[in-house]
Amino acid sequence: MGGVRGLSPQQRRVLDLMTTGYTNKEIAKELGISSRTVEVHRALALRCLGARTSFEAVVIWDRAKRVTSPLSDEGGRDLRHA
Repeated sequence: MGGVRGLSPQQRRVLDLMTTGYTNKEIAKELGISSRTVEVHRALALRCLGARTSFEAVVIWDRAKRVTSPLSDEGGRDLRHA
């Protein structure tokens, strides 16, 4: 498990699209890759994040993106409402 930092750029793109509710087929079309390749990236991302389900991976990914957002401080608090 490499955590969020261990994700490849393609795994990050797949997770981004998973977060918006895209299916494997929709992700494949959006990224110009096969559905099978999406499945592989999804499985590797889950393993890297230590997630057991796609939902769990999306939650981890969404939280990680919020914490590292330029609109949040180091504790993940939203600076727009500070």
